[in-house]
Amino acid sequence: MQKLRIVHYLKTFATQQKWKRRIKLVDFILSSFLSGNVKINPANFALYFSILRGEKTANKELFKDFFSLKAMENIQISRISAQSPEYAELWRLRDEVLRKPIGLSLANDDLSRDLVDTIFIARHQANVIGCVLLHPLEAGVAQLRAMAVYPEWQGKGIGRLLVMAFEKYAFEDGYSKIILHARKVALGFYSGLGYTAYGDEFREVGIPHFMMEKELKG
Repeated sequence: MQKLRIVHYLKTFATQQKWKRRIKLVDFILSSFLSGNVKINPANFALYFSILRGEKTANKELFKDFFSLKAMENIQISRISAQSPEYAELWRLRDEVLRKPIGLSLANDDLSRDLVDTIFIARHQANVIGCVLLHPLEAGVAQLRAMAVYPEWQGKGIGRLLVMAFEKYAFEDGYSKIILHARKVALGFYSGLGYTAYGDEFREVGIPHFMMEKELKG
């Protein structure tokens, strides 16, 4: 409710003041904040407001929010297959993010599942910066796997966008449940997206994991 009141107040004031060049920016900031795609510090709203009115200049924290938002404008989520030209970039991303930091190489993995998976990628301009794969299991159940985002893009909402696209596609394709093997360090990320951990801790690629699941609802 607090978010909605902020939205109503800012948009009403912007319209009344005839901020023709600034209403688009107000809409962009607020829609990004409400969607959860980008985390904006709510304490900065008053400062945004003053800057839009021309009363104050931006500080370092505000620039951090703003550049995160501007970067998100150019993010595209799309689906590819293992036969797509982008697959080579996807391979490098997974190797750099998921294998090299733990002393392994993707070259030693069995990637046969990639051939039947639906692959989602996040692109910034022409570069692949994130991915997640959907692997079909039994009827109505899919596995979310191989989630990776380059470190410089982490914490900017890319992973959330990928999971949202994954879940939308999965639901429309008849899946009602998603399971995944979550690295222990990623439990908080998936919990925040509605996934629930179950069972005991186990090790995969030499590091702690937990099973997680989520029921998809329309």
